[in-house]
Amino acid sequence: MTSLSFPEQIYKKLLARMDERPEQVGFMLASKAGSDIFRVHELRLVEGHRFASWSDEHAEADDAIRGEMIQWAWREDACLVEAHSHGRGFVPARFSRFDFSQFEEWVPHVRWRLRQRPYFALVTAGDEIDALAWLGANAEAIARISVDRHADVFPSGESIAYLEAQHDR
Repeated sequence: MTSLSFPEQIYKKLLARMDERPEQVGFMLASKAGSDIFRVHELRLVEGHRFASWSDEHAEADDAIRGEMIQWAWREDACLVEAHSHGRGFVPARFSRFDFSQFEEWVPHVRWRLRQRPYFALVTAGDEIDALAWLGANAEAIARISVDRHADVFPSGESIAYLEAQHDR
């Protein structure tokens, strides 16, 4: 199963921003570090003025920031990782229906632009996190997030359960 690995400083900085309020957004770069392990090595947090729309219920990065993030990953020959927050009121952590509808167009586009490199998405809700990976055409659960000098973090698995339930219909 796929896992993400973080330097302690990047993970702490990401979570501190995600905890500020709902719908915070950050992008990271990751590279393959083992057979099923991808190591995050850079973080860029998106500021509020960089959104096409932004509220406590919904955030959508503007086209310019999306393009910049794809170009950044391209230049660095890296995978792109997106993270956003839902706030403490949306426990357990899981992607929303809106998030899934955005993934349908965004993920194939990013993967095409980045020559089919994997794409990763994280969502936080309070102290919880959920995570998905697109290594191929379909999303799969990220089994574990390891952070240097910390205990492993295990995503909630709620999002993959939702996708599997939708597929079985």
